[in-house]
Amino acid sequence: MEKLEVFNEQGNPTGEIVDRATIHENGLWHRVSHVWIYTDEGEVLIQKRSEKKDAHPGLWDISAAGHIDIDESPETAAVREVKEELGIDIERDKLEFFDIKNINLIDKKNSIIDNEITYIFLYKHSGTISEFSIDPEEVSEIKFVGINQLRKEFENSDKKNQFVPFDESYYLPIIEHILRLTK
Repeated sequence: MEKLEVFNEQGNPTGEIVDRATIHENGLWHRVSHVWIYTDEGEVLIQKRSEKKDAHPGLWDISAAGHIDIDESPETAAVREVKEELGIDIERDKLEFFDIKNINLIDKKNSIIDNEITYIFLYKHSGTISEFSIDPEEVSEIKFVGINQLRKEFENSDKKNQFVPFDESYYLPIIEHILRLTK
């Protein structure tokens, strides 16, 4: 069973270490890394979460994301999660730190309260989608989507329901930043 470090809402460790199920059952704050992979052409890699996932199965999500292990840095977790989920090695020194956000996600269907201290990174990928090799336990599908198309999907309430339900204050600043980087 995966063990995670518990934090308070300000990001300070409480000294508690508990299993992943307890974290999500009780809505305890914990750290995660998110990686947005984008191209010079203004595309973002998105993944469809496996139906086997306990939280938000079958929904579209950012490129890669996962819990930060005890005594692991957010950058190391980001590199590890990309390798585990997408099968590629990325260079840690090419990760661009974007922000730290506190995110609260509730998956009522699966009784999960996910209070995340989220370290957000961007990573420019210059290869093709054929370089990726997804882990079917984690991911069922990946695709590159134009950043403008992605923004339109978040503005369309029907399309937005197909994505992990982060609110617009999460998605839109990142989308706008990637737009500036790829112009």
